[in-house]
Amino acid sequence: MFKSKEHTVLYTTDVEMFRPTTTNRNLDMSRVKEIAKSMSEEGLLLVPITVNKKKQVIDGEHRLEAAKIAGKGIYYLMANNYGEKEMIQMNRNNKSWAMKNYIEHYAKGGNKHYQKLMDFRDMFPKIALSNSIYFLQNGSKTMRSVKEGTFKVVSYNRGVRWGEFIMELANVSNINNSFRYDHTIFIRTMVSVLKKYEGKGFEINEFLDRAFKYPQLFSLCGDTETYSRMIEKIYNHNRRGDKKIFIRIYIYPKN
Repeated sequence: MFKSKEHTVLYTTDVEMFRPTTTNRNLDMSRVKEIAKSMSEEGLLLVPITVNKKKQVIDGEHRLEAAKIAGKGIYYLMANNYGEKEMIQMNRNNKSWAMKNYIEHYAKGGNKHYQKLMDFRDMFPKIALSNSIYFLQNGSKTMRSVKEGTFKVVSYNRGVRWGEFIMELANVSNINNSFRYDHTIFIRTMVSVLKKYEGKGFEINEFLDRAFKYPQLFSLCGDTETYSRMIEKIYNHNRRGDKKIFIRIYIYPKN
């Protein structure tokens, strides 16, 4: 047993006495198996897990699960006053949490905005997480808010409509390999076009109709302005002059 003024490091073979916090992240079992294999071959891990006075695991769930699989004991550090807030801060500092871990954490804790984000991700698994956040925040992306627990869904229904629209365009990518529907600059430009022009001469169904008629007009572009000109060209193709729309989005939407 090792002691410091604030914490105590102990050793136990009773690994079943520990339990996860209610909002901790889901385990990556491939990582757990790698750690378990290392423990079986090389012995105990000297890096302790961190638990609070309720024996809840604040840091080290993967190591704990690996110890169970390997049939090994484990060192643990008692941090009596630690809880959910400290767990997040520890994992933020050591960068062991990916963005999805924060989302799972807050969703499990009952935050409805994060639960809706998870629902959206289940509905549109091919849309990148950053773009999912962008859709649900009405065309703005603040990744920091996701980590800090302050993420808010601005319009879920509108986000779903945009997601369905983008996934329709995935079929264009299947026809025209030079175009990528999931290119972030394209997605951000398309959302900016919808926010600025939809209902003012630009309609989603009309664009989709032309997208499938003229898939050869799509291409991979390097910036927002070029994409806006491409979208304009597709929408106006074979339209009368008085029915054409002028589209310009010059600035890549800021995070």
